[in-house]
Amino acid sequence: MGFPQHRRCRILIVDDHLDTRELLQRLLSGRFEVATAGCYDSALSAAAVQTPDIVITDIGLPGRDGVALMRELRRRYGIAGIAVTGHRIDNTSEFRDAGFVNWLHKPIQLIDLLDALTAAQLEPRVDVVPVQ
Repeated sequence: MGFPQHRRCRILIVDDHLDTRELLQRLLSGRFEVATAGCYDSALSAAAVQTPDIVITDIGLPGRDGVALMRELRRRYGIAGIAVTGHRIDNTSEFRDAGFVNWLHKPIQLIDLLDALTAAQLEPRVDVVPVQ
């Protein structure tokens, strides 16, 4: 994916737990440009304001889940995602098809998240479908 020297990689963190969002933002803001959202709709709004390069999303969001969110963000912006879940993932192809390049099980370790972010930065953007 590679980023111009003049800016840092933009990360959108989506989690319905405020404490988790704030913790991840504090941990990652020294290395990345970080925005946060608490649900599907606020994530789409945040992405419309400033398109992220990578999304880190909890799967268990209220309303529409993180897989639906990733599918929509991938369709609109062609970006890669990292899923965070406390549940077992039985269907990895569903996650890959949605645009996730990695998934982490809670509780996540910072080193694992940083490794996943490094790998996600190497993912090429996919062609996007214009929003009607």
